[in-house]
Amino acid sequence: MHAVLASWYAEPRDMPGLFEEMFERTLEEKQIPAGYHTERLRNAMLDDLLAFTREERFPPGEYQSRMEEKFEFALDETLAISGKIDRLDVAGDGTAYVVDYKYSNAQNTKGRRDNQNLLQAPLYLMAVEKSFGLKAAGMYYIGLKGGVEPAGWEAADLPENWLELARERTLKIVEEIRAGHMDVAPSDRDKCRFCDCVDVCRIETAQPATVAEGA
Repeated sequence: MHAVLASWYAEPRDMPGLFEEMFERTLEEKQIPAGYHTERLRNAMLDDLLAFTREERFPPGEYQSRMEEKFEFALDETLAISGKIDRLDVAGDGTAYVVDYKYSNAQNTKGRRDNQNLLQAPLYLMAVEKSFGLKAAGMYYIGLKGGVEPAGWEAADLPENWLELARERTLKIVEEIRAGHMDVAPSDRDKCRFCDCVDVCRIETAQPATVAEGA
């Protein structure tokens, strides 16, 4: 989905043709077999992409869209943050919106706005100024699954000291990792079932140990 949108913004063309071309290429590269499930997902993703192209532009206004923009900036003297922004919408006055695509439904997309454990949004907003020399106008997640759902922040509505608190949290996490402290303590256990490491994670043994200590 990300690759299709990046290509479509760079050179607008027939969306079904572009999607089919990139979908077939992905099947071949990943050696994914044809079948009912593959075809069902193909049709669903194409419907979602077509729905996105029919929607009015969000955020509204006149912007130059820069796709998959890589960034890197120093958080302090010992730590650099790097990443890639799905879409950076830049206005003529030097203000910019960060747009991050999520292939998830409306509930999950909105949930990212209220989840204080997530650091992506504040770090990306820092990157707008520190890596690109622009002024952040806001950031929005856009959910694409089953309908287009934006959820995010305007710059004027950001929580107080949000970026500075995110900076401090990030530095603390890195400090703990560097010191060898990597406790099995996910902030949201419901997400564990999606993790690639779920079959070898120690979370199942950590929980009984905690119960035993409190007994």
